[in-house]
Order: sequence, then structure tokens, then C-alpha cells
Amino acid sequence: MTLEEIYFIGQTISAVAILGSLVAIYWQQRKAHALATAESTREILEQTSRLFDDLLASPTGLESLEACCADYRNAPVRQKTEFAQWMLKHVMLAEQANFMLTDKLIDYNAHHKLITLPALYLGTPGGREYWKDSKVAFGETVVAAIDKNLRENPIPIEEAVKIMPHIGTKVLAALPKTEAPQ
Repeated sequence: MTLEEIYFIGQTISAVAILGSLVAIYWQQRKAHALATAESTREILEQTSRLFDDLLASPTGLESLEACCADYRNAPVRQKTEFAQWMLKHVMLAEQANFMLTDKLIDYNAHHKLITLPALYLGTPGGREYWKDSKVAFGETVVAAIDKNLRENPIPIEEAVKIMPHIGTKVLAALPKTEAPQ
């Protein structure tokens, strides 16, 4: 065996070792990304759960939510403040979901649910009043996503009340009256 042949064998072994290292790094990165995705999804779902826990822990939270979903403009300042704070948390969570989707840390279905949640409240008569004036405070991407959801996937208020009974009968009473079908 000549020195040149030994050199080529050494280079081939080195090349195979480098390729093996690159494959190992690739698999390690995939595993780390899968773990980050699972952790991100768990964290954002936990935040959503805490939002509802906060609402239920507040002695006036449900009352404020129901009143403002029905008629935000004429609700007392205290109720508007509670509603605005709660909606801020929901919209910020939706904005976080936008960033996480961009970074591929959550999937489209989880993102869609986190956009739909504030849209359910913002689709009520009082929610629309609030959103019209308040959306300037949020990022363009989340505003566009929520507006798109409100436009393309409107949930009839009657259905929203079935999904979220805590927004209650005041919201149904605030709906414009339509003629009964003949």
C-alpha cells in the first residue's frame, strides 16, 4: 500500500465521520425542536386556562364580561376596565400564538383556536364596539388575524352563548331583533 492510498483511505474515513456527525446533529436538532414545540404548546394552553381561572376568581368578572359583551359603550367604567384587561390578555395570547406559529413552535390548529377565542368575545355586540376602538393598541399581524376570523368565520351569537354560557342572556337580549321566519 502506497502512501497515497493510505492518504485517500484516511480522507474517506474522515468524510464519512463528518457526514455521520452532521446526521447526528440534525437528529439532535429535530429532537430539541420537538421538545420545544411540546413545551410551547403546553405553556400556551396553561396560560389560557389561567385566564379563565382569573375570570372565575374575580367576584365581578363574569358580570363585567356579560355586561360589556352586551353593550360595551354603556357599561360602567369598572366593568369596561375589567373587560378591557381580560381582552388584552386574550389578544396578547393570540399575538404570542402568531409568533409561535411563525417559529413553528405550535401548529396551525392550536394557533387557530387561540385566534378564535378572542374573536368569540369580539364578535358580540359589545365586543365589536370595544374592538373597533381598541385594535390600534395591538400588533398588525394579530389584528389582521382576528379581523379575518371575525369576517370569514363568524359564529352566530346564539352559538357563542352555547359554547360560552358565561357571556349570558344580556348578550342575546342586545342582539338586533329580526323578523320571525314565515
